[in-house]
Amino acid sequence: MKNLDLSQLIDDIETPVAVWDDRGIFVYLNEAFAKLFGYEVDEILGTEGFFLFDKKTADMLPQYHQKVFNEPVFFESFRARLWQGLHKDGDVISLRMRAKSQINDKGQKYRIAIVQNVIQAENMQVQKLESLGRMAGGVAHEINNLLQPGLLLSETLMEKFKEDEDSIEALKVIYESNFKAREIVRDILVFTREEETRTELLSLSQTVEQSLVFLSSIIPVEVIINTDPIERFKATLDEKNHDRVWVDKNAVTQIIANLVNNAIDAMNGRGCITLNIEKERIGLEHANMLSIKPGRYLNFQFSDDGEGMKPEILASVFEPFFTTKKVGEGTGLGLSVVYGIIRSWHGSVRVESEVGIGTTFSFYIPQETD
Repeated sequence: MKNLDLSQLIDDIETPVAVWDDRGIFVYLNEAFAKLFGYEVDEILGTEGFFLFDKKTADMLPQYHQKVFNEPVFFESFRARLWQGLHKDGDVISLRMRAKSQINDKGQKYRIAIVQNVIQAENMQVQKLESLGRMAGGVAHEINNLLQPGLLLSETLMEKFKEDEDSIEALKVIYESNFKAREIVRDILVFTREEETRTELLSLSQTVEQSLVFLSSIIPVEVIINTDPIERFKATLDEKNHDRVWVDKNAVTQIIANLVNNAIDAMNGRGCITLNIEKERIGLEHANMLSIKPGRYLNFQFSDDGEGMKPEILASVFEPFFTTKKVGEGTGLGLSVVYGIIRSWHGSVRVESEVGIGTTFSFYIPQETD
């Protein structure tokens, strides 16, 4: 396609890229895109590509193309659309697409898409976090060993010099600094799952509601907490159809507190937080994508209508010490701890966010079965 700049470079990169025209015809794709589906470039080029997707997706493609080409040029984040693709050998591929509409200098409309294999991307993210966890865990143990003498000695010296107010004040600073550092180390160990939380069999809906009561004092009056979806979920439960999971109630409160604080910042202290719980039976493909075992799960969802996150920020939210806050306003460990807690319960976390729309965290927690 001559009017595409840097087409040779795009041909050579490993990221799948494709372009449709306003008829829904593939007018360009690189080898990485064709390889993702198991085809050669020439087998896809010039076609509508219905054979690349499952029936449901293929059926909605014409309507989708008509919609996007009749709207003003806009940009979709990775959250915008998930696709079910079909490999040439018959395997189903879960895809995430980032696309943009463009008009060239001749007034022709095109749809440019960058595609990800969701399972491959999720597995890479899990591997990255696991690698960071191993490194952080080793460092945390070393730091913890160095902090213990400072804590013990400062306590001993405060007792010895209790009549010397200046010395006591100086020793308190030393003790409190060491104590805060130890708390950070413990957060790191939770992320690495080397310091697991103690779990008990609890109703998830009741535990979430109790946490909200405990946290009510930190929630501004301008922030609305919508728990109506949880109330509707509870109405479906009975003794045989319960919502019991193995969790630590204090850790649930810690998770919600971290999310609430982040949401308040994202909403500038004003907006709506919505909580929901759903039951899901996770099949093999979905389980592989989430790096968990297939089975029955409770999906606890936490949504805000804040400013949302850009894709580059979204990709790093669970990394330890990653933060968008100013120096001194946070350690960057809040969501790392959340990730570590959920993984220690043999669950998984997914986050979806769109700039200007908001953010949703989904926590998959294995459900106790009778």
